[in-house]
This record gives sequence, structure tokens and C-alpha cells, in this order.
Amino acid sequence: MNAPLQPPKPRVVQGAAPAAEPVAAVPRQPRTVAGMPAAAAPVAAVAAQAPPMPRRVPGVARRTLAVTAAELGRLFPEQPEAVLQPAAAVLAAVSPDGFGWRQVQALGAAAQERFGRASDRLLAVSRDEAQRAALQHVGRLVELLGEMLPAYGASAGLWSRRPRQQDLQRGMREVDQLRKTLRDLLPRLDGLCADLDRAQAELDQARLELAGAALACEYLSRPELNLPRDGADRLPERGLELSRAAVAALQSLQLLAAQHQSLDSLRRQIRETVLTALPAWLATWSAAPAEPNETERFNLHQALVRLIDTFKS
Repeated sequence: MNAPLQPPKPRVVQGAAPAAEPVAAVPRQPRTVAGMPAAAAPVAAVAAQAPPMPRRVPGVARRTLAVTAAELGRLFPEQPEAVLQPAAAVLAAVSPDGFGWRQVQALGAAAQERFGRASDRLLAVSRDEAQRAALQHVGRLVELLGEMLPAYGASAGLWSRRPRQQDLQRGMREVDQLRKTLRDLLPRLDGLCADLDRAQAELDQARLELAGAALACEYLSRPELNLPRDGADRLPERGLELSRAAVAALQSLQLLAAQHQSLDSLRRQIRETVLTALPAWLATWSAAPAEPNETERFNLHQALVRLIDTFKS
């Protein structure tokens, strides 16, 4: 019976080193230069492990100054209620924590913006050409009517020279044209008056808010509040700035009142004289004969004098 086959034995060569055992692969390490630290871990991995920083300390409420208008009235008895209320509203938004120059500049900022808008509206009304044109037209109308007075003198010796009939007709045509022009300008003048009303309301509110913000600066300057110096040192300057703005708003209100009165007078003059009295006189003049007698001339003359007086009243 044949023996089972055996695997061939390795041949050993005389003087050769025995075969080495297989070695497991070792991961290759990055080389570093002597004296340099090893590479840091990726930034993204570190950031993912770090907890987010809170923006505000949990559980800590933002402190504000709760000061009522009544309390301010006891501290500043000379101030009216219309100023104490805006001052209390300004202080209600102030936080002593981190009170710095930004917070100081924010005091009364909204009132300053309101003052600027009202001033722009007032300036736009003063620059509008409608009122200036209407005044010029009224002046020319009065001038033309005055030139017609000699045509209706009560006696021949009253006037040295009477206008010719054709000059009188030409003047009447211009008078009628001016009447129509002023009639068309009246809606624009009404709109300007409405703009002045809005500007007056804004200016008055801005004046009170500016005065209230200035009073708030005075209150915040009290040493017992112990505000950070970065903001406290700037309060006097800011209060002075707001006080000056309040005075400027008051002066603008006075200017607006004068402008409003002038515009109201012009509108009344156009309505009562140009659109009412003048057409009535023109109707009387149209009905008069081409060569009126002394009585008719006297009546036309007196009516014209009264008409001119209405423009001057």
C-alpha cells in the first residue's frame, strides 16, 4: 500500500539566513520637524465640541428706570405736565446696565427727527410759488382798479385826466383774467394751509418731546443713580443740545404762526373780494351805459372805492 504524499520540505541553503516571519503593517505617522509642534486638530472638529456662548446670561432681566411723571413733577415742580410725560417715556426706555455714549445719543433722537420733518414741511411751504404769485396778482389787481378811479370821478375838477375808453376796456380784460387766475390758485393755497396745520402739530409735539428728553438728561445726571461714567459724563452736553433744539422748535412755531396768518388773510381776501365783491362790481360796471351821467358815475366811483378798500383791510 502506498504511503500518502507529503508536501516537499523547503530546501535550506547552507549559510543562508532563515526566512523572517510576516510583520503586520504599521500606519505611517506624519513626519515632524524638530522644534515644531505637531499639527493641531481640525478647527471644525474643535468647534463642534465647544458649547455655544450665550448672548445673555439666562435668568437676568434687563433693568429699566421706572420713573413716573408724578415723581418727576416732585423733583421738577416748575415743569408742566406736557413736558413731564415725554420725560417719563424717555426714562422708561433707559437701562442703567451698560449705559454709554450710544444710549446718551439715543435720548431724544426720535424728537429730533420729528423736528426735522416739520422744519422741512415748513420750508417747503415758504418756498412754494403759489403764495408769492397770488400776492403779486392781488397787487396788480389793486393797481388796475386804482387806475380806473379817474374814469368815474364825481366831478370834472376832481381828476385832471380820465383814461380813454379803450384803455378802460383793456384794463377790465386784465382784471377779469387776474380774477380767474386767483380763483385757480385758491385750491393750492388751501393745500398750503393744510400743510402748515400739519407742520404746526408736528412742531408742537417735537418741542414737548425735546424738552422732555432734556429733562430726562437732567434726571439721569443725578449722582445717586451711579450710572457708568462713559454715559454720565456726556449727559450735560446732550441735555444742552436738546434744550437748544426745543427753543429752536418754539421759534419755528412763532414763524409758522405768522406765515399761517398771512396765508389765511390772502385766502380770505381772494374769497371775499376777488371771487365775491369784484364780480358784483364788474356786473354793475357792465350794466352801466357807455356814457354814464354824473349820478351813475358817482355810484360807480363809490363802489370802486369800497372794493379797493376791501383789498387793503
